[in-house]
Amino acid sequence: LIVYTPAMMQDYTPDSTVYDIDVKTAQKKGVDVSSLTGASMSLRSAVVNSKNGCAYQVFNDIGPKYGLSFATQMEFDRIVPADYTLSAALGGLTYGVTTVQMASGYAALVNEGEFRTPTCITSIVDDNGDELYKEDKAVPVYSSDAAADMIRHFADVLHHGRDIGEDVLVLPLEDVVGGIAFGADDEGVVDKTLAQRVDCRDSAFQRELRRYFL
Repeated sequence: LIVYTPAMMQDYTPDSTVYDIDVKTAQKKGVDVSSLTGASMSLRSAVVNSKNGCAYQVFNDIGPKYGLSFATQMEFDRIVPADYTLSAALGGLTYGVTTVQMASGYAALVNEGEFRTPTCITSIVDDNGDELYKEDKAVPVYSSDAAADMIRHFADVLHHGRDIGEDVLVLPLEDVVGGIAFGADDEGVVDKTLAQRVDCRDSAFQRELRRYFL
């Protein structure tokens, strides 16, 4: 949300070469992070394989102020001045974030880069049955191209990412929301017995959840 998608709104593309630098070395006082190097790979590969060194290197390039501006646009209201460091690329935030903030941030990617304030309200009517509730207008945060590229990377994570064992069922991306709702782990996978008990493929179910979750 604050590293790769913002980077792809600048000069980066999924095929851009990034480097898996040593984070501990990068964090040493006086080190010029820009001069560090490491294993080279595409940005897409860095996302799929969750390479912290690549995220750190890219965040150094785009800058914490630019990267975190996307979080603040999406109402991440716990960002403080001390968070504007490279450690933010790896989740190093003073007060962290909430699950609702993360869900709404990823939902912005699903919604072609547009952020909607998260809510559980769908309708409020008065005694006459007249509708009073108006949903907040969507706020453009990411470009539709950058958001679409990131969604494709997430799909690649599900099928090719690291640490996905043999005894799991990887669902299509649209079904992952169902898996999360019914207890999938944080890798977005559901064990086979759970998948047999819960049918996550109902199209209406998918469409509704796509408004809020990835």
